[in-house]
Amino acid sequence: MDGQYNESATTTMPTSSRSYLQPIAAFWWAIAIGAALRIYCVVFTNGTGDMDDWEDHAQQVHDRGLIGYYHANSFANHPPFISKVSALILQMSAATGIPFRILFRTPFALLDAGNALLLFLLLPENRWRFFAAACYWLSPAAILISAYHGNTDTAIAFFILLSVWLATKQRIVSSGAALGASLWVKLPGILALPALLIMLRRRRLRGVFLVAAAVVALLTYLPSRRHADASVRVPVERTGLDEVEQVDAAGRHPAAGVCRYVGAVHRQVRAGLRKGGRSAVGPKRFTLLHLHPDSGLAGEISPPDPIPS
Repeated sequence: MDGQYNESATTTMPTSSRSYLQPIAAFWWAIAIGAALRIYCVVFTNGTGDMDDWEDHAQQVHDRGLIGYYHANSFANHPPFISKVSALILQMSAATGIPFRILFRTPFALLDAGNALLLFLLLPENRWRFFAAACYWLSPAAILISAYHGNTDTAIAFFILLSVWLATKQRIVSSGAALGASLWVKLPGILALPALLIMLRRRRLRGVFLVAAAVVALLTYLPSRRHADASVRVPVERTGLDEVEQVDAAGRHPAAGVCRYVGAVHRQVRAGLRKGGRSAVGPKRFTLLHLHPDSGLAGEISPPDPIPS
């Protein structure tokens, strides 16, 4: 009897172990494949046009300074933190010789690994959590957005998932801080706020969460506002003109620098047209603009007279 029992034990235990290890092995294969695909996208592809846009943003922040970039470029709609980070990545690229596209996309590919881990942690007692994490990690959308496209949306998902996970652990201050940090990268993270507040049933917890989120979010905005009180030199380089306008933004509306920039170009265009020459900026580029009273330019900017035929 003992011999029969021992024989049956030796034959059933390996079968049980194999049935348990098979899903685990499949999970790690999925992780390896997803990692390989992301590495390939980061290293061997150029990405979309967003990658070129980010490199241009980084170059302008490096050349003009953060506030000068905001004044001079109407497409400068990224928060201060990620704008400065992109400029630092550009400097790292120049120092190391590693292409900007690789250095810029690598952190977001790594954050996507954090997204898969947070999904796994948010399903602690769910038998499908390995399957759910593997499906996300192998998702073509997740791979392309994090490692190919060249945008920052992966970071928004990471900070929101981190905020949710911390809230489930009753770490309310840290949860609010995570949501606030998402606004360092991109503003749409604020759309998750109503759902996160619903998770917190008590009014006091909601208040703590909101205060933590607001304080952390403002940490990277207030220093930029302080720097805006200094003078910013905005080169009028896209017009082919030589004038450099000194923009004194102290205590003025943020649009004052843009108004001065347009005014500088406008004066040069009118001067060139009076001399019978042609300017690098066509008259159609100018429309009637109502200027801020503190911009240093009174009244309105009217289009220059047409060039005589």
